[in-house]
Amino acid sequence: MGPTGLRTVAELSTYRAHYLHNRIGAIDGFTTPFTGPFFNEFVVKSQKCPVAINEELLEAGIIGGKPLDADYPELAGHSLWAVTEMRTREQLDTLVRELEVLA
Repeated sequence: MGPTGLRTVAELSTYRAHYLHNRIGAIDGFTTPFTGPFFNEFVVKSQKCPVAINEELLEAGIIGGKPLDADYPELAGHSLWAVTEMRTREQLDTLVRELEVLA
């Protein structure tokens, strides 16, 4: 891959993660509670149970965020989302549309 390829992958991952972060944060019933900088992973808080959200997303062929309450009880209702360079903007928009329906 080389240094240029690695940089491209990192930039795409970061750009797409920030795009999804902003889109999810704009959906009623979802918030992005942490304001610090991030690379390609971020936390989402939802009014609906993350496990239930993931079950419904899976029916649409989408893998959702990792629920955090088992590891961090104080983060009940929160999930960790990751975006890589492999996901297209269209795929991210499809995820957002599914979350809007579930909200």
